[in-house]
Amino acid sequence: MFSYERIQTLNQLELCVYRYVIAHTEAIEDMTIRQLSNESHVSSTTILRFLKKMGFEGFSDFKYALKHRKDTEETNPISHDMEPVNQFFLQAEQPHYREIVQNVAKVIAEADTIIMFGIGTSGSMAQYGSRLFANYGLYTVGITDPFQPQPSGQHDYDKTILICLSVSGRSEQVLRQARFYSEQGAQYLPWFNQGMDFLPFMLVGFATGWIISKLKPMTNETTATEEN
Repeated sequence: MFSYERIQTLNQLELCVYRYVIAHTEAIEDMTIRQLSNESHVSSTTILRFLKKMGFEGFSDFKYALKHRKDTEETNPISHDMEPVNQFFLQAEQPHYREIVQNVAKVIAEADTIIMFGIGTSGSMAQYGSRLFANYGLYTVGITDPFQPQPSGQHDYDKTILICLSVSGRSEQVLRQARFYSEQGAQYLPWFNQGMDFLPFMLVGFATGWIISKLKPMTNETTATEEN
């Protein structure tokens, strides 16, 4: 219903509407625009602006599309729990999305050093990402300690990339790491949670491995590491 390209055009208030709609699709069918405004804590004008960006003429047009979508799902049922996954794969088929994935994977594949930073739940993904990229022969460091001291002395960070995994992207620890490495010349890749973040992360990981396989053959040692 909402394409990747259109979602990227939303501002913070419009994203509030988007998140509410995704989480309360069935309830919205019986709501007025004023009720939706109260529940999502934004103005009716913001809702209409959101709907326009999503390709709807107005609130009535949007509710009609919701009803039609529901009828379609009843004819071809999809597990409710699988809906975010289904939406991701629909987005992944779009050329613009594939281009973004390939560009990110290329930057990662060409880096000399990859630093994965995340705390809490994001820290688990940082550790997994470190192992994933290491399996492809890339030198990767995982940092999950929010108070990790920053390196001292002179270092060349021109071919270093910092990947920060965060839910909001606004935590002081994330901003401090991003600021330090960016000032030292490293590339900074923020990976903030906008819903289904694990699948696109895996997609970038596999795309990186594909690019590396084209740039240089995998060594026997690396292959053995992957099998283990």
